[in-house]
Amino acid sequence: MSNSTYKSNLNFLLSSIVSNATRSNGFSTGFYNVTAGQEPDKVYPLFLCRGDVTPTTCQDCVILATSDILRRCPVQKESIIWYDLCLLRYSGESIFSTMDSSPGIPMYNTNNVTEQARFNQLVGTTMKEAANESVDSPKKFSTRKVDFTTFQTLYCLVQCTPDLSDLDCNSCLQQSFANLRTTQVGARVLLPSCNSRFELYPFYNENATAAPPPPPVLSSPPPVSVTGPKGRSGISSSIIIAIIAPIVVAVALFIAGYCFLIRRARKKNSPPLEDNGLETVEGWDTFAVEGPAERPSMATIVLMLNSYSVSLPSPQKPAFFLGSRMEASMETKEFDFDQSKSKSIPWSVDDASITEFGELKHPSSYIDPILANIIQADVA
Repeated sequence: MSNSTYKSNLNFLLSSIVSNATRSNGFSTGFYNVTAGQEPDKVYPLFLCRGDVTPTTCQDCVILATSDILRRCPVQKESIIWYDLCLLRYSGESIFSTMDSSPGIPMYNTNNVTEQARFNQLVGTTMKEAANESVDSPKKFSTRKVDFTTFQTLYCLVQCTPDLSDLDCNSCLQQSFANLRTTQVGARVLLPSCNSRFELYPFYNENATAAPPPPPVLSSPPPVSVTGPKGRSGISSSIIIAIIAPIVVAVALFIAGYCFLIRRARKKNSPPLEDNGLETVEGWDTFAVEGPAERPSMATIVLMLNSYSVSLPSPQKPAFFLGSRMEASMETKEFDFDQSKSKSIPWSVDDASITEFGELKHPSSYIDPILANIIQADVA
């Protein structure tokens, strides 16, 4: 085969698949298959990298495999080579999407395990769980770990080529499990279409194989059950009333409180007046107004103004008097009334008598002539 067309096609494909070590070829990263040539010299190569390695590590492993397989199998038309991190395989017949369990290579650790019965059962259960998980995985790859003792943990790994069906993958893994030596602390079985392995130490990258955490479940709030017609905005009338009612009540209480405080302030500053004949004139003091029967007639007033011999009776004591400017002084001051002179001398603000400013004229001289004529006409 050294100078054959098949050899030329194989060399061409092995050199080209190295650049595709990071491509998925429709399956997953770390697996690639391709064909070249015509029958009977057509070549079917593929490679598979372990599911926990990086693309760069996968590419390095494939580069090593392509040169090593030709050195180890220079004239074989069908060959397969396994490494811890990858496998490379080629054949003159189609090997794609076909489960192949031969040839197989079992490998195991020389150390025996304690509690063999329990360990054997634990390996079988864990491997089965890993197989079920890998069948549903796009990469056909899965890892599991479980505590064996307080200080020992069992690590398991299974993998199929991604081009296999779920049924073929599971069938291949079951055949590999049948050849695992569970009496040892570690073992593996390498088949062309799948492989399985367990150890009591972590031999794979746990961070790369850990399943992503499930997305957090967001609990939606319970729906609010409301009755009644809804407005255009979709908010029920009962919700609108519940919002507006407290505002209206608060505004009403505020207005009532404000009016109460204003009324109380006015009541405090202005003492109440009883209905006792008192009248209040804006800008003047509050004074007592006697009843109509106790007031002198207009004729008596005119006669008094035109004569010194007529005098009016002394006025009654006012029922109430409230001064604004002279109230404090009025408590100690009194009016002096001299009937002999027919003059009244009131108390003044500057404590001076009016007589000190000049002799008073006859009262009639202060009356406007026109007003006097009207008064005389009224008396007549």
